[in-house]
Amino acid sequence: MNIVGEVFEVTANFTAQNNYQEVFNFTPPIFNSDVVMAYVEWEVQGGNVIWRPLPQTVLFEEGTMIYNFDFSRVDFSLFLNSNFNLANVDNSWTRNQKFRIIVIPGEFAGARLDLSDYNAVMEYLGKTEKDIKTLYPKN
Repeated sequence: MNIVGEVFEVTANFTAQNNYQEVFNFTPPIFNSDVVMAYVEWEVQGGNVIWRPLPQTVLFEEGTMIYNFDFSRVDFSLFLNSNFNLANVDNSWTRNQKFRIIVIPGEFAGARLDLSDYNAVMEYLGKTEKDIKTLYPKN
């Protein structure tokens, strides 16, 4: 089976200046029926990257911070939500954060597939590291 899907990698820097949000374009736009999944690089264990699906919640003494995303046909945004001042968060949580964005064709979005499992989604779509395209934020 040959499934057309796309995989992007982005690096986001969440700052007060960008309101803790980065926006990226889909070029060309995706189809209305497509489904988008976003994963954050959570950690590296034994040389293997652990990707967690968004939204992803982090608990701090000050409160809760959430990595989240949204998308339209033409772009997607990655952003932080919190119930405390994000200026107090260590830069290791807000700078140079890597994400993988997978566009899944709509006709396959309902397949018996664990969308929370990044590796399973990549395998289902027949994608490898060489298929990943780098995107940069909108200006």
